[in-house]
Amino acid sequence: MSQWSVATGQNQNPTISKTREEAPLRQERRPKVGHGVVIPGHQRFVSHWVSIALCVIVQSVNTARGVTRIFKGKSFERFASANEIDDQDLIEAVERAEKGLIDADLGAGLIKQRLARQGQGKSGGFRAALVFRSREKAVFVHGFAKKDRANLSKKEEKQLKALAKIVLNLSDADLTALVKTGKYIEIRRKTE
Repeated sequence: MSQWSVATGQNQNPTISKTREEAPLRQERRPKVGHGVVIPGHQRFVSHWVSIALCVIVQSVNTARGVTRIFKGKSFERFASANEIDDQDLIEAVERAEKGLIDADLGAGLIKQRLARQGQGKSGGFRAALVFRSREKAVFVHGFAKKDRANLSKKEEKQLKALAKIVLNLSDADLTALVKTGKYIEIRRKTE
C-alpha cells in the first residue's frame, strides 16, 4: 500500500473494490492541503506544511553538499591578472564543465577549458588547465594564450596529471589550509 493509503486506510488497488459504494474512494487518492502525511519509515502524521519544510531543508542540505568549490593557484592568479581574466570567467568555465561541456579531457581529472580574451571570443583567447571533479572541486593550475602556443607539451601534461592526482585526494580541510597559507585562492560564487 502507498504511504498515504496506509495512513488513511484507503484501498490502494482500485480493482479490488467491487461495490458501487467504494467507487468514490478511488477518486480521492491524494491528501488535500492540511491533511497529514506519513514520513517514510515512521507511522506518525505530520502536517502538510511541516512536511514541505522538511523537504526544503533536505534539498538545501543536498545542494550545499554538491556544490563545486573553485580555487586558483598562485601562478594561475598571476597569469589571470596579467591577462585581465576575472573570476566570473573562471566560474563560467567551471559551470560549463559541470554541464558536461568540457573542451578537452586530458585524463586523470585534468581538463582544459577555453577562456575568452577581453572583448573577443574564446577561439583566439586563453586556455586553462584545471583539476576537476564535478560537484566537489575545481582548481585552476595552468594557463596560456592560444596565440603563443598551440597546446601543452607532453612533459607539462604529465606533470599536471601528477599534480591532479594529489589535488583530487585533498580533503576540504586540506584545501582550506592551503587557502590560509596563500597557496590557493578560493573563488566564491555570487549568491543572488
